[in-house]
Amino acid sequence: MASHTRQLISEMQHWFRDHACQPSIAMEQLWESTSNLEDAQMLASPEQLQFLAFLATSIGAVHFIEIGVYTGASTLAIAII
Repeated sequence: MASHTRQLISEMQHWFRDHACQPSIAMEQLWESTSNLEDAQMLASPEQLQFLAFLATSIGAVHFIEIGVYTGASTLAIAII
């Protein structure tokens, strides 16, 4: 995966990715293609994207707009909910 959340300890990151993070096939393909780019560290981490999707779901978001898109991972995370 392209990046990680620096605020989480490595054990928590591993647990999250093994047990809680369930990326779609489209998201996995996006991470794979983005990881080859020179500035791949700009991609939001899987745990950040999952949290964003959770927030959008919890407020019942139907319409959204994203400003400042890198490769569209945040948009994809919300769109697939």
